[in-house]
Amino acid sequence: MTRTAGPDSRLCPFSIRIEKETGVALLVVEGEVDLATVPALRTQLDDCATADPVVLDLCDVVFMDSTGLQELLRAAARLDGRLHVACIPDGGVRRLMQVAGVLSALNLHASRADALTAARRSSGQPDAR
Repeated sequence: MTRTAGPDSRLCPFSIRIEKETGVALLVVEGEVDLATVPALRTQLDDCATADPVVLDLCDVVFMDSTGLQELLRAAARLDGRLHVACIPDGGVRRLMQVAGVLSALNLHASRADALTAARRSSGQPDAR
């Protein structure tokens, strides 16, 4: 799924993939998380809802709108502490979360490795590094 971004028509491709990690569902998101792409994100998060725990890697997200933020908060509530968010990028995505006052409401981690470690510890699994 791709979306045209801005007046210069650059493409910001959206992708979401599941990567294999022992004992953790790892979803890696790239591109823009917005009204057009949230349904795909929701489907993947819902598919992982029975997994314990879930790491959502946002390191390569370049834009997020309020629908993306709403989906992130919905998933965090539904997963009841089992969602760990990796690598909130600087710029617009971080500003959106700061303005909305949700940074403290999410299990945020500086990197994918940190999120995986915390997710495994929260479920009593040994660190696989």
